[in-house]
Amino acid sequence: MVVALITGITGTLGIVFTSSVSKSATEVGVKLAPLSDAAMEIRLSATTAHLMFEEIMSGDDTESIEEVWKLLDDALWYCDAILIGGENDEGVFFASNDAQVKKTMKEVRQSIERFIASARERYKYRMGSSSTGSEADQSFDKSYEKIQAELSNMASLYGKNASVIDLSRQAQYFLANGHLFLEELLSGDDQVNIEQVVANFSQGKENIIGIGNMIGRDKVFSLLTGIEAFIALANDRFNNNQSSQGAGSEADANFDKEFERFINLADEAEEIIRHQMEAGVLKPGGHQKKDPLLP
Repeated sequence: MVVALITGITGTLGIVFTSSVSKSATEVGVKLAPLSDAAMEIRLSATTAHLMFEEIMSGDDTESIEEVWKLLDDALWYCDAILIGGENDEGVFFASNDAQVKKTMKEVRQSIERFIASARERYKYRMGSSSTGSEADQSFDKSYEKIQAELSNMASLYGKNASVIDLSRQAQYFLANGHLFLEELLSGDDQVNIEQVVANFSQGKENIIGIGNMIGRDKVFSLLTGIEAFIALANDRFNNNQSSQGAGSEADANFDKEFERFINLADEAEEIIRHQMEAGVLKPGGHQKKDPLLP
């Protein structure tokens, strides 16, 4: 009788234990599939977006900026899936009730939002400087070609005046040299400065004034007006370039800082969830795959 009772109790406890283990396994492994999946998706989406974004910034027009924004939106969605739950094509995600996980994921979400803001700022500067630069470049080049053509015409008109021809050729040289220096400066050559550029253009202007002293200021009025506008355009191009580089550098720094921050935070959240899984005490939360064979 006692043996039968003990056997019965033992059997009951075994059933209860087996049921408990089975339930725990279901919670951790199937019904509440790892929230670390979501944390991993955050890192994957963000890293892919980062790579595509850098390719776009370097001039690759085969990548789409809209795809970058979509990937970053996906990263935000997975943050929300961990915080409040959600459902997508991958399955059903149950919100975590772990205080540390929720705290970390809130920080991850905020960091991703700052990262997106930095990315949009960088992209805005690239598009803005590209548009503004193109317009300024075109105006500058047209002005340069016009002045050079007028100087060539001047040399032809006064072909018997050696001094006019000489000053015209010198003016053309200094304009060309200053143009070359400016392009080198804008391309990042630190051996050239804006003062050298302006000095060459100013010398060209002095040569034109010299021509005017010989043939009459009224005959070089158009040239003088043109070269003054040309020098102003050169300064505008330089200043726009400097402003764009300064703003872009700050945006780059913020962008890189936020990316590193939220990737580290996502790693931290994933590590916490994995420890909970290993301990078999994962709190309500997880990822349930859409499988018709699962109960």
